[in-house]
Amino acid sequence: MSRFTAHISAILLLCLLLVPPALAGGAPSPHKILFVPLDDRPVNTGFVRQLGKIAGVQLMMPPREMLSAAGNGNGVEQLWTWAEKNAGGADAVVLSLDTLLYGGLVPSRTHNYGEETLKTRVQKIKELKKRVRGPVYAFISIMRTPQYNTDAEEPPYYGRYGADIFHIARLMDRLQAGVAGDGERGELAALKGKVPEEFWNDYVGRRTLNHRLTVEVLELVEEGVIDTLVIGRDDSAPFGFTRMEQRHLEQEIAARHIAGRVYSFAGLDECGVVLLIRAVNRLNDYTPRVYVEYGTPGGERIVPLYEDIPLGENVAQHVLSAGGILVNVREAADLLLVVNTPEGAVGEAARQDPRNYNRRLAGWLENLVRKGRDVALADVAYANGADSGLMTDLAGRGVLSRLAGYSGWNTAGNTIGLSLAQGMLYSYAAGHDSPPGWREEHKKALLTRLLEDWGYQAVIRPQLTGRFLGERGASTRLVTWLEAEVKQDILSRLNRFAGENLRDFGGRVRVSGVDLPWHRLFDLSLTIELPPPGDVEPGLRH
Repeated sequence: MSRFTAHISAILLLCLLLVPPALAGGAPSPHKILFVPLDDRPVNTGFVRQLGKIAGVQLMMPPREMLSAAGNGNGVEQLWTWAEKNAGGADAVVLSLDTLLYGGLVPSRTHNYGEETLKTRVQKIKELKKRVRGPVYAFISIMRTPQYNTDAEEPPYYGRYGADIFHIARLMDRLQAGVAGDGERGELAALKGKVPEEFWNDYVGRRTLNHRLTVEVLELVEEGVIDTLVIGRDDSAPFGFTRMEQRHLEQEIAARHIAGRVYSFAGLDECGVVLLIRAVNRLNDYTPRVYVEYGTPGGERIVPLYEDIPLGENVAQHVLSAGGILVNVREAADLLLVVNTPEGAVGEAARQDPRNYNRRLAGWLENLVRKGRDVALADVAYANGADSGLMTDLAGRGVLSRLAGYSGWNTAGNTIGLSLAQGMLYSYAAGHDSPPGWREEHKKALLTRLLEDWGYQAVIRPQLTGRFLGERGASTRLVTWLEAEVKQDILSRLNRFAGENLRDFGGRVRVSGVDLPWHRLFDLSLTIELPPPGDVEPGLRH
């Protein structure tokens, strides 16, 4: 080899060594996000994984068995060990603090941990922060106060005194706000006499302890340990414990000057998804512009069931929490969020009349998607399920497969968060160099929501509840033999529903498996088989 040839070879070798690994190996490595969910329900795990696949990120989540056991024994410590082991090199982390402090959503209401143990866990977030190379996003709940007697997910005495406890708190808040009527003071005194002092003290003590822990978490935001915090208000109401605690937290946030880093909205189960999309948007250097349209005049002023603020305020907080901005001009938007609001009050999906729906909205949605706009539909006309009349109309118009996102799940806040998250992912993926297969993953996620929120929650579950459980309700735990029969029934009904209503997805959609992971009718897990490859499905752009 000549001296000249050797010199050139050395230069080429040096150039190869200087090439970034992503370029040398072809495609860049996917972003790594560590995600600790609220619990192991499908909406908090399976749907999150679907969205992660659309985004093309490497999503690390604790195994389901670990999440299931988090509320027992040393389950919380095992989760911390897992998080510390896997956080190294993460580009972002999304943490449910209800999980890492108490063991999950239900344990956050029923735990018996001492304050020192919980404060020690809060401080562990500082050590976790040191292990990651990106931001820490976290969410925590304000403990709910159900309006009815139930001990399914509350302390045992709530099964007898729950409704009384809720109404006592509601009246206390109304008196404090100066809006109580003449007879409400006497009503409050009578109700207080019905709840045994030991139970009242226990319930208030639980709330007070959790509230103090949330204030400790605000200190971590102030210190820069937590980059963005979302405070979710689960099953809230315009007056009561939740509003009283929220006002105090707002004062703490203002005093610490962290308002731009803390968000709070009505809803909780969607918080993980919302912060995941915030993380993805930040990693993509993308700030989606969202234009919001309500299905009925004044729809933004409606306060839905189980919530404490008008829809317009709740939508705005969700958009900002997810890393987007609101715009006032439709043409300037990356994503159109259409909110299906009712003419009057929000009702329960199980008691709807499918003949009554917004036909004007159906036609308007068809016009938007045929113009190629990215549209996410937040179906909040009913709680706990879709607007079946509207969905049937949209299916007939061939609109469903063209949506950028859809949800009609549980409360309005839950619905807003799920539909917005998928819509934001779609709006980015459709206009950028996105990972192969993202369109198929988008289709699966869209079908998951359509089959569960419309097919199951709005149509099938009410039928099954009446048939198998009578007056006991969808949160009743099923015995083993009955659960097996119910799952087979659900599978058959869902496949029949898909064949009748989801024909515009390029062929026959098949549900190959269902599960009831919490052994009750309320939560459903689906395995979906897409139609075989053929023509490009309607609405998915080249």
